[in-house]
Amino acid sequence: MPEDWYEILELSPNASAEEIKKQYRFLCQVWHPDKFSNALHKARAEERMKKINAAYDVLSDPRKRRDNDAGRGPSQSGAEARQQREAEEQRRRQQEQRQREEERRRQEEQHRQQEAERRRWEEQERESDRKQQEEQHRQQEQRQREEQQRLQKAEQWRRKEQKREEKRRRQEAERKRGEEQWRKEKPWFAAKMTIVFAFWVLFLSHYVRQGEWEVLLFPGIPIIFAFCVIYLLRK
Repeated sequence: MPEDWYEILELSPNASAEEIKKQYRFLCQVWHPDKFSNALHKARAEERMKKINAAYDVLSDPRKRRDNDAGRGPSQSGAEARQQREAEEQRRRQQEQRQREEERRRQEEQHRQQEAERRRWEEQERESDRKQQEEQHRQQEQRQREEQQRLQKAEQWRRKEQKREEKRRRQEAERKRGEEQWRKEKPWFAAKMTIVFAFWVLFLSHYVRQGEWEVLLFPGIPIIFAFCVIYLLRK
């Protein structure tokens, strides 16, 4: 079915050129695509503007208008034109309704995907935080164990040093006591040994005067003499 240019411009077939021009300017202001922000509405406005421009191009030219009026014929009445407009408007509304439903479902699906992605991200963040806390706790426990081992080793070393120092002090005290005791006993011991040695000398000289030289072979004499010399030479 050919386009009804009068119906597109919302004019009657008897409209004058001035009325066609005024109506064209009015529809251009109404259906200009820049006035619509929604992509769907803007596309519909662009399609409408193409039809308006085509209708004005035909009706503003007298020759094209005569040819169009001759081709329309008397068969198309105003009621049929209104029914056609209503049918087109109904289809347009249904199409827009379907598009709005599809847009709403798409937005809901996108929202669900974003929500699922946000939950996955939060779960990953919680898992990462949990692992990080466990790692920090493990490192802290390891540092505590190492510190305890270090303190234990230091305590063991201190005890060993303390034992060595006590042992050294005891040895030093024993040495001093031995030296002190020897300083006290040395004169008496020397006097005793001198007396014993003198008695042995007298004993040997008695037997030597009687001609009994065999007594010099008695083994105890040189041993006792050597012991006395060594003992007296001690510090």
